[in-house]
Amino acid sequence: MDAWLSLSDLAIPSSWPSVPSPCSDESHQATRARALELELITANEVPGFDRAQFALLTGYAYPKATLERFKLCNDWHSWLFFFDDQADEQTQFGKRPHKLREYMEACLAVLRKGVLRSDPTPLEHFTLDIWDRMRRIASETWLSRFADDVEEYLFKGTLKAAENWARGTVPDVPSYLIQRSYDSAVYTCQDLIEISQQGLELGSDILSDPAVQMLRDLGAQDVALTNDIFSYRKEVLVNRNPYNLLHALMSHRCMSLEEAIHWGIELINADVKRFIACEEELCSRIGHDPSLKAYLHGLKACMRGNVLWSQQTGRYAAV
Repeated sequence: MDAWLSLSDLAIPSSWPSVPSPCSDESHQATRARALELELITANEVPGFDRAQFALLTGYAYPKATLERFKLCNDWHSWLFFFDDQADEQTQFGKRPHKLREYMEACLAVLRKGVLRSDPTPLEHFTLDIWDRMRRIASETWLSRFADDVEEYLFKGTLKAAENWARGTVPDVPSYLIQRSYDSAVYTCQDLIEISQQGLELGSDILSDPAVQMLRDLGAQDVALTNDIFSYRKEVLVNRNPYNLLHALMSHRCMSLEEAIHWGIELINADVKRFIACEEELCSRIGHDPSLKAYLHGLKACMRGNVLWSQQTGRYAAV
């Protein structure tokens, strides 16, 4: 656990979901076996994969998911971490945005059309496996919307971060906050709430409601900025990647590390309070819809679960 942040620092209500799914252990084993089969990880990397406990994060985020759907959600969470490590830690991608763009386009083509290029990487094979399972349970509308959110994550978030890393620049704080919500990929994880159980896909009338969009935005920023605090040592001090809220605050606002952490926590707490108020207003209008109720439960599970997992995972342990 990182001493910089604990659950008691945050305004997240204790009534929000906090018990992980019992599917976590079995799903972890399944994802690890598939990752080894595709050579996404080597035998030497298994201990690190186990310490990261990605399936525990999935367990907190989708506590009511049925087993096979849970495995699919966990594979997507793992996909994001595999891709993130390549984009943020491997200089052949992270500091070469043109190569990263080609890689992103290849992965997106799989999610759009189920098409592999002539010499696909292990991650592209993993993407095809995920896409094939998604299309068996999700509508075409959901698949298209999911691919749209992946595209924004890749090109509005991760690619922009890579360009900053390549140039050695740190975006100003307002620009960083916009890009970071995309780069976090949380919108794609919010989409999975709708397919974690059968019959939960939201109608266009609900999805287009400004309050629902606001809740998605607040939830995404909450998870992204919480992650920035927990991952600061790994991302900035170890990997020398400047794309982090705390680093942006210290660079552009001349804050100390302690001041930056305090500012970040205040922003997260303000977002949580806005989320609660927005949810109350939405539920007063259309809170009777069972799919919406499940979706709101899922958004809160993702926000609280991210903190609980971050306190337990070995991914951000000090080195």
